Amino acid sequence: HVEINCLDRTFPQAISLLADVVIRPRFDAAELRRVQREHLADLEERRTEPEEVASLVFRRALYGDASPLGRPVDGYPRTVRALRPADLRRFHARTYRPDRATLVVAGDVTLAELRPLVARSFGSWRKIRGGEGATGRRGDGASSRRSRLALSPPRPLAPSRLSPPRLLTPSSRLVLVPFPGAPQSVLRIGHPGPSRRTSDYAALEALNQVVGGAFTSRLNQNLRERNGYTYGAWSGFGWSRGPGPFVAGAAVFREVTAKALAECLGELKRLKTTPITPEELRQAVALARQERVRALSEAEDLVDLYAEPAEFGLPEDDLARVLSRLERLTAADLLRAARVIDAGRATIVIVGDVGRLRPSLAALGLGAPQMRDTEGNLRPAK
Repeated sequence: HVEINCLDRTFPQAISLLADVVIRPRFDAAELRRVQREHLADLEERRTEPEEVASLVFRRALYGDASPLGRPVDGYPRTVRALRPADLRRFHARTYRPDRATLVVAGDVTLAELRPLVARSFGSWRKIRGGEGATGRRGDGASSRRSRLALSPPRPLAPSRLSPPRLLTPSSRLVLVPFPGAPQSVLRIGHPGPSRRTSDYAALEALNQVVGGAFTSRLNQNLRERNGYTYGAWSGFGWSRGPGPFVAGAAVFREVTAKALAECLGELKRLKTTPITPEELRQAVALARQERVRALSEAEDLVDLYAEPAEFGLPEDDLARVLSRLERLTAADLLRAARVIDAGRATIVIVGDVGRLRPSLAALGLGAPQMRDTEGNLRPAK
């Protein structure tokens, strides 16, 4: 996506600038080289951050290189170095098209004021017939048609009822990433989850508040408050149109890594059998609802919220549906939704001082670990 923030009085100029960036980017070679240098420096720094490494390796181990979900959006040094202006132009022509675009505006502007501004700024944006891409002008002898961005809601899409996706491993898999001398171990535990379009979305969002989405969650109360293994434990769903991941995580003191992992797995396994208490349900629903209501008070959050239907292929009234569903949730709904979380088939990534961790981890019976480097490449076990 491309976004811009501006003052109300400069909105006409800002939307014109936004259209220019979207329709007619330059991809100047010298500018690309500058951005590549800056980005390569960021990627080099990424390798020194255990939290960043854990998230990258987790997705790569979980989905593999063949899936876009397994590859970092930021890329790898080798892929960034290989980019040329022609690559960017091809990607832009294939991806930035008026027939696939949605414009979301939040601010002190009416629809009557917005229509002429959009027509003036985006009116020349055309999809090329007979091939991929779009253009702001007719060229290369290709016929084209002018497409208008719709300013009225499209026909609602029916939400999909998707069953839990097939997990990629028959049993838990342990992945270790060496960080010699690290005083903490960073944990990631998870597996593919449902699509954002699942009919259980509201129940899963509330359930996550119980699991690890809040300070009072079971994971945080166990690892932080009861055992003192970490400053904070968490969980979440990486929502996407496909099977985005469910993941739980924490940075724990090195000496208690195996104990903390065992507690995490135990909490996830108990989800299917331990009833949701009335207080857990009340708090989970309140927190999940509060997150969405709070977003309505900030223009930037409001744009993100109302872009979700376009991003995930949802009905235009998805927010109202989710809020309504949250109010009607029962403890039984959350317990039923918990079936999608399967600790027994999770991929487990640990970034830390592997040499000191192996003896205690072996006692957990998770099998021979898989070794990977800080970019997720497989390495021979030692």
